[in-house]
Amino acid sequence: MKKHSKVKTRRPSRPGILSAKRSGRKLVVRVDLRQGERKLHDFLGIWKEHIHDEIQIHRRLLEGKRNFKQHLGDTIEIHERFINRVKKL
Repeated sequence: MKKHSKVKTRRPSRPGILSAKRSGRKLVVRVDLRQGERKLHDFLGIWKEHIHDEIQIHRRLLEGKRNFKQHLGDTIEIHERFINRVKKL
């Protein structure tokens, strides 16, 4: 009976984290994330949207389209929305 030799293969620490395929003319890249990384990724997406909203309402205030009282109401509204979305994570 022949013994099988053990071949040492080095497994990547995170196999399959990045995959790419073509879909027509587009290149679709998929990133597989671990649980903690997914939460961080989701949080950063929420944070990016929040900052975009902040810039938008400040721009409206500076352009004179909203007065300060309206600006304050908008700010409170987007902060509440941000906090509620973060709580859902």
